[in-house]
Amino acid sequence: TRKHGVGMVLPMSGFTCLRLRSIFEAVPPSGTQPATPRPSPEPTAAPAFPAPAPAPAPARLGSNVDYAVTKGNDFIFSTTQTQGISILGMTGSAAVVCSLVERRAVCSVLSMADGSWKQGSTVGLADQGETARLSVARLSETALLACYVETGIGAYGRPVATPSCRVLTVTDLAIVRSPPFVLDDQEEVILSMSLVGLSPSLALVCYDRLDDAGLMGICSTMRIKGTELEQGDGLKVSAGDIEYGPEIVA
Repeated sequence: TRKHGVGMVLPMSGFTCLRLRSIFEAVPPSGTQPATPRPSPEPTAAPAFPAPAPAPAPARLGSNVDYAVTKGNDFIFSTTQTQGISILGMTGSAAVVCSLVERRAVCSVLSMADGSWKQGSTVGLADQGETARLSVARLSETALLACYVETGIGAYGRPVATPSCRVLTVTDLAIVRSPPFVLDDQEEVILSMSLVGLSPSLALVCYDRLDDAGLMGICSTMRIKGTELEQGDGLKVSAGDIEYGPEIVA
């Protein structure tokens, strides 16, 4: 280490050693007087502007979250064997719960009042026959769309499946259902069904159908006009050997 910089012995010439001050300046070769350092330029006074307000410190993740969980009293909405439960929050204090009870799709309103639940009358979805592949979607605070598959026996004892949808209108603890709308009248096997509400007047339903041509996934829009349903053209989303049915999310 030298007084005016760092000396380097290299097999090549043409290198200049620099020393860091307020600015970079060349280090003179050995045996010569160092150049008089140039004074650093005086900083120019910045215009007088009011200082900006300090930015607020970022909130720590979870800093304002209360992790306490209080369990309420249990409420039994069905005393029979129940499968395929779906529940939709309609308002801040009311929900609709749908399930398959003894192979029949039923729905009822659950309303919270003074810390306790009240249940409305149970409404069946299918007029006759067993139901399966139940899927429900919220449309608004007072309406939801329920789609299901009604199973039965066709000609020559062949099992048939009829995918259908209904609009369910909620008033207090009561549910009023619209007439059924048949999605597909091919009377083939329906293996899965998914439904999503896009707006109070529009929904999307997808299902997979097993027929003589194989397993096929089909999606179509459903327009809701009051209690009437109007189906758009079906779109084949997949065909062939489908291991799982189509799934859709909002």
